[in-house]
Parts: sequence; C-alpha cells; structure tokens
Amino acid sequence: MSFKIVICSSPNTNSIPLYFYLLANFLQKTGNEVHLILDRNGDMVFDEHPPEKGLTIAKWPNARPVRFKDFLFFKDYCEKVRPDIVISQFSSNFISLLVGRLLNIPHSLIYWHTMQEQLEADLKFSKLRFNLLKFRKSIVFNLSDFQFLTNSNDLKNELKTLFPSKKNKIEVVNYLMPDPLKNKEILHISEREFQISFVARLEKSKGHASFIRAFSLVRKNIPNLKLKIAGSGSELDNLITLVKELSLENHVEFLGECSYQEVLDVMSTSLIHVSNSSQEAFGMVNVEALATGTPIIANKVGGIKEILIPGKNGEFFDANNPEELEIILLKLLNNDNWLEYSQNARSIFKEKFECNQKNLMKQKEQLFDLIKFK
Repeated sequence: MSFKIVICSSPNTNSIPLYFYLLANFLQKTGNEVHLILDRNGDMVFDEHPPEKGLTIAKWPNARPVRFKDFLFFKDYCEKVRPDIVISQFSSNFISLLVGRLLNIPHSLIYWHTMQEQLEADLKFSKLRFNLLKFRKSIVFNLSDFQFLTNSNDLKNELKTLFPSKKNKIEVVNYLMPDPLKNKEILHISEREFQISFVARLEKSKGHASFIRAFSLVRKNIPNLKLKIAGSGSELDNLITLVKELSLENHVEFLGECSYQEVLDVMSTSLIHVSNSSQEAFGMVNVEALATGTPIIANKVGGIKEILIPGKNGEFFDANNPEELEIILLKLLNNDNWLEYSQNARSIFKEKFECNQKNLMKQKEQLFDLIKFK
C-alpha cells in the first residue's frame, strides 16, 4: 500500500533535519508520494544525499511556520495534495493539527523532541508567556486526533503526564543518521588530539559551567588534557568569564557555531565526547560521537540512557563528583581501554542508529503499523 505523505521539517544540515530528509527520501523511494516542507531559512545541501526522483520540496512563507500566512499556505497545499499522512515537528505542529482537523486529513503524526525541564531552563521569554503557550497547545492537542512520535522512553513517559488523553498514542521512533565515515577507518588514539569535545547550545540546561568547574579540578592530575566547546548561545559570556576565573584560558577553547561537518571533525579528533545536560530527551550529539568512534561520558538523564551503555561505549558521570570523573577519564584514556570503547561505539552506532536501508525499513514499517488499524 502506498500513501501521499507530507513531512514538515527544517533545512539545516545537522543530523536531525537530515534524518527527516532521508526518511522522506526513503518513503518516496519505496513507492509513496512524498512532499517535504522546509522552513524558509537556508537551504538543504544535497551533495552527499541527492533527492529521490519525484520527491517534492517546498518552503514555508516565513522562517518559522507560526503565522496566519503559514496557515493559509499549508491549508492550500494540503487541499491540493490531499495527503493521507502529515508528519510535523517543532513550530509546524500547531498549524499542521489545525489544518488536519479542518480538512479531515486521515493521519497526523506529531514529532515531539524536547523535555519540559529543558524548555523551561532555556526560556528566552517570561514564564507567564510560556505557560499561556503551553495552555493553548494543550487545548489544540486535546481536541485533535493524532499520534505522538518521540525520541526516547523518558520523553514518552513525560508526554503521558502532560497529555493523558494521548497516553496510548505515543510511539518512540529514534533518530537515525548516515555514517559520516562511510568506508573510512576511525582515527586511532595516536592520531587524535589529547582533548574532550563538548558540542551543545550554550544554554543553562546543557551544564557547561558545572563541567568546566569539574574539569578545572581534574586537569591538575591530567595536565595536558584540553576541552573544546562547540556551539553558541546566551551563556557564552558567562562561560568565558568562568574560564578566566579558573585560569583555564590555555586549556578550554570556544569554537563558536560550527557546521555539521565541523562538529563531526572535532568529535572525530577528540578522545572523548561529553554531555552534561540537566535533562535531555535524546542527545543526538552522543550518537554523532559514537559514529566517529569516540567514546562518550554523560550525565545519566533522559534518552541518553538509551544511547550510552556503561562499560561498552562510554560511562555515566556526575559533574559534582570530580574524583569520580577523574577515575572515569583515566580509565577511558588508557590506550587498550580506549580502543575497546571506540570499537564498541562504532558497532553500536551501526546496529542501532545508522540511517541505512535496514533501519529505515524498520521505521517505515513501524510508522505504517501506527496508522494501519486507525
């Protein structure tokens, strides 16, 4: 059976939008009619993954599809296409549900990415406005017939609490990403820099400050170890000040906003990648690190627990316990141990998270099973 499918994504070429593009491409390749609608900002780069013949790519009128003009655009688009399935995410969810209800689109799938604690920690506007938007969203969600898709079991459980009426309509569909190494070998420990990579938005929820403090204590016994931080955000000035206060200017480097390839490059040349989020629905950067054969250390929260397997591809740590962190780092930095962790990182990535024919087919069957008996 084939379907007409509309997928609302964004054009950035980091791993999450790339996953939705590759999913759209695969669904088109396997006999469906697929339309991919991207945000107005930027362009998808297709050099490595050219679009499948027949895949239609359109753009929203605005950078973020939240305005009335975007609603009219999507209504007109769906009236023309008459999709069987709409898969939306991020800011397009609200409009896709309104149009879905108005036009009686048979199947709406809403991808939910982020934990509430993380959203609240990184607020750029008042808590009152946040709660009003949350209330508005809950009304539309409770009045709409749709299926939640999400990226981890922790977020699935949170959604059951936030939207109890949807508790039986939440499915975990993990992100996949193409293998950045292809037929290349991972860099050996001797070919890498003596450094830890930390790739994340520079926001409070990502835990940069507490890790930098722990790092300042750990490096006294590992003096040549460096920390490279990639990303931008509102915490940059505070973190630069902290680094100066701890006299770490020669040991911590801020790389700023990096392209997808630059992120993979810094991970592949590092010995360890760190994630110290206070909460994380999934933690795609950890999958990216595994793909480059780089072991990971992480705070034991959210969906990271579904990526990191202690003793295999990394270790959990607590930034408030620098003694424990030092023991873990010394263990991972041992040549023989590192090689085993690195090989496991690659094999676990290939099995669970690579965007290949086998894993995409599993996800296609999983998605179609959700709508089969509606």
